Amino acid sequence: MNIISYFKQNKELWKKIIKCTIAYEIGSIIILIPQVNENVGVVPFLVTLGTLFYNASGTAGNQIVEMALNVAMMVPACIWCAIVSYLCTLYNQHIESANLYPFGAGIIAAIAFFICIFVTAYYRLKYPRLFIPALQGFVIPIFGLTSGIYNKQFNVMAIVGIFYPSLIGGAIALLTNLLIWPETAAKVSENAFGSALASIQNVLEFIDSDIFQESNLAFTDLSASKKLRQNIQTLDASISKMQSSRTEAKYEIVVSHYSPTWYKQFAKTMSGLSRNLYGFSLAVGREGEIMLHQKIQAQLDAHRHNYRDEFAEQQHQQSLRLRKQQFDHGDTLMSQGSGYIAMGTDKLEGGGTVSRIEYKLISHLQSSIQPEIKQFITICISFMKSIRHKLAENSAIPMHQRPSGSEEVCHIKDLARAMQSLQQAKIILQKQNEDRRAQPTEDHYLIYTLLFSLTQLGKKMIELEEEANQLIEKRAGGKYPRIFFPRMNLKKWLGKANENAHNQRAATEQVLFDQQDLLQREETRKSTKNDRVDDIDNMEASIGNIRMKAAAAVANNTGSSSSISISSEVIREPTASHKPHGAIEKRMSMESDWIDDDQSPIPLQHAPGTHAWNRWFQHINEWFKKDPTRYAFKFTVTMELLALMAWLPIKGVNELYVDNHGQWALLSAMVVFNFTVGSTALQCFFRVLATIIGSVCGYLCLLAANRNHNPYVLAVMTLIFQVPMWYSLLGGKYPRIGFISLLTMAVIVSTSYTDRYREGLFDPVWKRALTAIFAILVVIIVDQLLWPVWARKMVRKHVSDLLIATGIQYSKVASLVCQPNTNSYRYKYTLKDAQCNTKILRRQHQLCIQMLGLAEMEPRITKGPFPIDIYRQILDHELNILYWIEHLLKVQAFITKRVRQLIMNPMNSHRKELAAAVHLYLFTLAGSLRTKSSLPASLPSAELARQMLQERQAELWHNDFDRLNDMTPEEEKTVVLDEDQAQSKQIRSVENHIYWQTYAAGTVELIIEQEAMGELVIKLMGQHVFKAATKDWIV
Repeated sequence: MNIISYFKQNKELWKKIIKCTIAYEIGSIIILIPQVNENVGVVPFLVTLGTLFYNASGTAGNQIVEMALNVAMMVPACIWCAIVSYLCTLYNQHIESANLYPFGAGIIAAIAFFICIFVTAYYRLKYPRLFIPALQGFVIPIFGLTSGIYNKQFNVMAIVGIFYPSLIGGAIALLTNLLIWPETAAKVSENAFGSALASIQNVLEFIDSDIFQESNLAFTDLSASKKLRQNIQTLDASISKMQSSRTEAKYEIVVSHYSPTWYKQFAKTMSGLSRNLYGFSLAVGREGEIMLHQKIQAQLDAHRHNYRDEFAEQQHQQSLRLRKQQFDHGDTLMSQGSGYIAMGTDKLEGGGTVSRIEYKLISHLQSSIQPEIKQFITICISFMKSIRHKLAENSAIPMHQRPSGSEEVCHIKDLARAMQSLQQAKIILQKQNEDRRAQPTEDHYLIYTLLFSLTQLGKKMIELEEEANQLIEKRAGGKYPRIFFPRMNLKKWLGKANENAHNQRAATEQVLFDQQDLLQREETRKSTKNDRVDDIDNMEASIGNIRMKAAAAVANNTGSSSSISISSEVIREPTASHKPHGAIEKRMSMESDWIDDDQSPIPLQHAPGTHAWNRWFQHINEWFKKDPTRYAFKFTVTMELLALMAWLPIKGVNELYVDNHGQWALLSAMVVFNFTVGSTALQCFFRVLATIIGSVCGYLCLLAANRNHNPYVLAVMTLIFQVPMWYSLLGGKYPRIGFISLLTMAVIVSTSYTDRYREGLFDPVWKRALTAIFAILVVIIVDQLLWPVWARKMVRKHVSDLLIATGIQYSKVASLVCQPNTNSYRYKYTLKDAQCNTKILRRQHQLCIQMLGLAEMEPRITKGPFPIDIYRQILDHELNILYWIEHLLKVQAFITKRVRQLIMNPMNSHRKELAAAVHLYLFTLAGSLRTKSSLPASLPSAELARQMLQERQAELWHNDFDRLNDMTPEEEKTVVLDEDQAQSKQIRSVENHIYWQTYAAGTVELIIEQEAMGELVIKLMGQHVFKAATKDWIV
């Protein structure tokens, strides 16, 4: 029964395994036929390998594209090798007549081999889409330029025979995929969209049932907060899969009712909705921590005074203190991966000042508005079900993704009513402020942040409904689907990794190929045209979100000229350069002291040379520093050394090399060579293990079939052994083992079955193992001598770069709210720059996360285990910091002109000091990580600067309370307002307060996160301690 349920749960995986097994088996059987074997080329097992390289686990369109790319990689290599082989033939024919060097053909072949391998390896890393096809490109020179180079007769079939067998195998795999459970890009994309919508609904349902269990009780269950974060992580994974599948679908020929490009805006809206839910989870999780701490503290205080029995009191207080100690030290939080530090505690051992913040009113404030929030979430769930029903009924997502039960009719007006409940919650808080005329505190900041996240969630839900309606209206073909052909920029397409090839990649290759444009730190986005042209692709992906922010700004600040100006500016498409052209008076800047970028001073350390040869050497130096260049050079040197025996100036050595399968060593090096030392060593281990597995299985197949006497037994044995190998490739933790095992078994079976070299039955097995071991030794030596790359160093470097870039980003975002003129070019340039960098920083964070896996592979001989958990916690805090900076960037667009004038701009000098302190703190942590040096005894905390800013702003808010509340124009002050007008006025007054206080919450949480990060860096790198200093100086 368990087996049946297992197969049901993994039905899609086993469908892929069955299809791949059938194609591989057909390829294996075909080359057993004597007539086929004799005419299939010089390397028959390439037919079987074709079913492996173009396996049927992906979509049919992807297989066609992969075959086209393989042809594109093999044709130039075939032409090059054919020309070189012909030249070698001509040279050999004229050795005696022209008195030439007898082994000159070997030198010609060696040079040509170096050039061909280098060019192929360079473009393999430069264009990630060519990662798998380049393997076939390597096969051509491996077999074409190492054998037959001393022949005096040119045989073109020696080259062509390497070209077409793999295409035959690819055609077999494609036909199998089309006939058995056909997989199309449209189907995968629609399934991903349905799963993402279901994940959003699951998160909303969890919030309704577990977070807000009682409509009038504040949330304090941290276990529910942990589950919420896990659900958010599942949602993020679904969103990522949705984005990647949609991107892949638009590059293929699609048969569907909907074009993949039509889902673009729909996908962006879902991504924005996911970000809002993530922000909600952070805010509600923080509230839960605060209120739980207060609850524990209240119990301690109550029992300290009420218990008379000394023994009972001691026992109870000990229990409560243990619970509080576990909470203070983050046992319930750090294990969740959130990285949160408990508020109001002394957790920050290094003297952090975050513990001075008190939240006295937060429980009361949350309880007063929780019924309205719960009502809003309930309506959102019904609204999401209605959207899913509508999309499923119109074939935009699969029918099995439709919610269970009858269709729930929920219209935009219902969600508008839910949004009204949130407005009512804001009015409740506003009335409390008016009654008490109290100064705003961190309690208000966090509550307003929660309401802001939910309000943005509601607006995204409305946008999602509109996008769904627009998508359905575009439905093409009526009852029957139609064909959509891909439209793409070739260079951009080649620069993106193929998502379907991840199972055949090592971890290093996936990291580098997916995001190699982020390997160099981007301190700031330059405004020159050449740099901006490179940034256009990144910025296009965020245009949809920019427009959404603009629309939200218009909706919430209709009476604000600053918001309207921001919106009108943000909607415009970004150009290749932010800098407008024309005279200075034609620009939107109002500052008289504006300095153009071309007048900015150049740091002397990076000043370019004054001579032409300086610039020439600089270009050469930069080219050699690029990762594709270094990778290609190391790879080519390795392959040249392994193939050197084929070109040695010794008679008979070339024949000895070919007869003993010397090219197998090249094939082994081709699949194990990686970018970092640790991953190369791991792949070498996998290679040895997989080679042994594949060789033994191939030997057992041949032994059972008595070599070539019983091909039917051989086919059955091959079928039996390949199933677990396919499972390892498609569903296992280490797919490379399955890949190499299948490759090795095909080579062993084909070579021994044809018996072209008159070898013993076991000879191919030990030769295969020996060549693999020899190749591994050469790979490891070359990898250590030529530009060795250690993942641990890369992790420290890139985490350090990310922290520095984060500090720069925060300074840019903080400067936006300091500018009174939102029409100025300076403001608009900084806004676009920050919006562009937001996505880049998130991608840098993902790159660092992936590199941690590489660092874990590397052995540490002289030190203890690599502290990967600490680095993960640092990156957890960094992710939260990036969100809060994005939160600040989003909220500042909603702050009205009056609030900027009365509250924000008078505090510009204090805000500048705060930004400098945040930047300096992150810069200090980055410097410690980069140099592996201890942190100073006292860190430059930004909390004191934030408290000074908060106190002064609260005073301004209190003094200007009436002016901020009264939004009525002068001519309307004498008019008696009806109930709706009065409520509208009250809402405008609420909107005047919520955004700047929500903005302040981002800074509070950011400082909490960075000081918690500082504690982790102290654990990693240490801290200078002056033993003779006073305690208050150190702590």
